[in-house]
Amino acid sequence: MTVLNICQIPEFSKDYKNVADFETETNRTNWFLPKIKIYLESNVKLDNFTSTIVINRQMDGVLRSCDYLFATTSDGSKKLFFFIDNMEQVSLSTSKLYLTLDVWQTYLFDIQLKPSYVVRQHVPRWDANGYPTKEIEPEPIALGSYVVSGQPFARYANFEGAYIYTSSAPVGMVTKDSLGTGGEIPKPPSGGECGNPIEGIPSPNGFLFIKGYEGLAQYAYNIGDGVMTIGYGCTDAYDGDNYATLKANEPVSEELASEIMAQSLVSNYGLPLKNSLASDGLTVSANEFDAILSFVYNAGLGSWQNSAIRSCLLNGDKNGAYTAWLSQNIMSGTQFEAGLRARRQAEANIFKSSQYELRTITIYGQGGSVVGSLNASESHVPSLITNECQSSGTITSYDCIDEKGNKWLFPVGGRISSIYPNYPDGTYHGAVDIAGNNLQPIYPPEDGFTVYRSGWNTGGYGNLCILHHTVTDTYHYFAHQNELPLVSEGQSVNHTDCIGYVGTTGNSTGPHLHWEIRDSDLLTKINPCVSPKLSVGMTITRGQGGY
Repeated sequence: MTVLNICQIPEFSKDYKNVADFETETNRTNWFLPKIKIYLESNVKLDNFTSTIVINRQMDGVLRSCDYLFATTSDGSKKLFFFIDNMEQVSLSTSKLYLTLDVWQTYLFDIQLKPSYVVRQHVPRWDANGYPTKEIEPEPIALGSYVVSGQPFARYANFEGAYIYTSSAPVGMVTKDSLGTGGEIPKPPSGGECGNPIEGIPSPNGFLFIKGYEGLAQYAYNIGDGVMTIGYGCTDAYDGDNYATLKANEPVSEELASEIMAQSLVSNYGLPLKNSLASDGLTVSANEFDAILSFVYNAGLGSWQNSAIRSCLLNGDKNGAYTAWLSQNIMSGTQFEAGLRARRQAEANIFKSSQYELRTITIYGQGGSVVGSLNASESHVPSLITNECQSSGTITSYDCIDEKGNKWLFPVGGRISSIYPNYPDGTYHGAVDIAGNNLQPIYPPEDGFTVYRSGWNTGGYGNLCILHHTVTDTYHYFAHQNELPLVSEGQSVNHTDCIGYVGTTGNSTGPHLHWEIRDSDLLTKINPCVSPKLSVGMTITRGQGGY
């Protein structure tokens, strides 16, 4: 004898986007009982492949309202769950139900769920302790997109049974793993730390950062708030002339969209922001200006002037400004909240430690459909932006002086986590550690370097690059890089050449750059920065100058 429980459960969907999970069989039974509309006993035999069943019940209004069936043997030893796809009247007293097995519920207590990590880009992958972050941003894989499962990456070998899933949909960037199966990381343009806040001009990296968050709309479309947008965030409501120009040139080219964005960014947002900062008596660095300009381009100058971020800066509280940034203008409860939270976090990172997230630029076609993507480093940066970097080959000010009197730029910006010559616990260190994010670019601290060593170090440095400075005859160690350094032995590099990315390889407890200077004998370690005096917890910015 089989017991048929015919239910109405609109919460469930056959695509399994909506399912119910239960810890015990008793919990599941108690949950289902109130859903039962019709209870029948039958001699019919059901199994996992049953697709139709005839029941002794006319197709009345109650049966028509049902959409689910779970069946049990009389002793309760076996349970099967089905979606009701359709039904028809067979005779005056019988009806036929068309069924699809609910695989999730049928096998629920046979499934062993293991810990899973979904790795994707556009949000920080790891926190300062090396754990996966919880931030998410909706970016679903499109229906019908190509999905492949493969063997675990070597670096994740301790996750037994883990699989890597990729999609042909433009879901972002991944770094190379040790097997070389990952994609390349777009490299930031050289001279990316220029910019001119006095003229309202962002740096190239600041410009590319905004492009990545705006995306390129080749056709005008409504993003969901009633405002039409085209190009890189150009709207009919706030920039009508440029909107009309772009609309007349559909499909808009990447170069045209970039040129118009640069003009508008400087004249309509950068210069008004510069004037606002001047009236407040606030002086900001290039990276701080980039972060505020992105906020203004997204939320408007009025939102900036009324923001808690500005209030903190007026009180000289940069740490408070960073904290306030994370929850400012995020449109809580709307479809835009997740994306705005991610943008605020990324802007705050630029402001605090010059950490630029260069997103893959999503390209939108007609109706806002995704039609492609473009690496930020391959996109067009107008001369209005790059002209500020024409003199970047000459360093006019430095960040620190080592114990031999040599002047250097910081290789990266970030938080000082350890200073020369000891760790915070008192043990010997012999270098400066600068904590940052994975994939933060590393630059030489001066011009005139030659690559002395480049590769993996078995002594705890991890991925290591050693540069030799000809003039001072010093050797600079840049350790724990995310991947193998970008430069080769014998190559000449200057202060604008990216040599690698911050990571946590080797003997490391979290993403940081170990910057060590050795004298000409390659044995004697020297303090990279005796002036100004560094302390643990201090936030430094590359290129902040002062000498």
